[in-house]
Amino acid sequence: MRFSPFFARIRFTRTATASIALLAMLVAAPVPSRADEETFVLLYEPPAEEWELVHDPNRPDARLWKSRKNEKEHFRIEVLRGAADSVAQIRMALDEPGKASCARFDTTTIRESSVNGYPRLVWRTDCERDDGTRTTLLQLVIRGRDAIHLAIKSWPGGAAGEDFESWLGRFQRAFVCDTRRPAQACPPGVGAGDA
Repeated sequence: MRFSPFFARIRFTRTATASIALLAMLVAAPVPSRADEETFVLLYEPPAEEWELVHDPNRPDARLWKSRKNEKEHFRIEVLRGAADSVAQIRMALDEPGKASCARFDTTTIRESSVNGYPRLVWRTDCERDDGTRTTLLQLVIRGRDAIHLAIKSWPGGAAGEDFESWLGRFQRAFVCDTRRPAQACPPGVGAGDA
């Protein structure tokens, strides 16, 4: 399967950093858009008293938060501009490091649909390593017109039911809007760099 150069770069980065949480993986949050283009909207801002925002100068279109209670617990949002992959291709690429490094790896589709006219996929992955350590990831990808929008939440040790359901609700309410397209219009105050 062939991936766009933008996605090949993130696949390499994820493979290289897979040991930093197999899946303590990347997780980030609302990424401001550029003027007059699509915007990823996740109606949640991690509270500063619970989450530390970590900036990566090499990934300006990503935001990563670390839990202040457990530094291996992350939340990430990233925009991959110019990537041409489908949501299925993205899922396969994001699942690859887990399949390669987990003694037991499960991936489960939670929801595959469109949101505001864009393809969306929400899925869960569970990894158990040879040493018995576990990681759960909740992943969201929306394929916009201009970019791929990712949100990933990790739980080292596995996800607790109520916390998982709370994050799942946030991910299922996320959407992409576009200031240039009336059919995918952004709500007032969102878009043109306001996300």
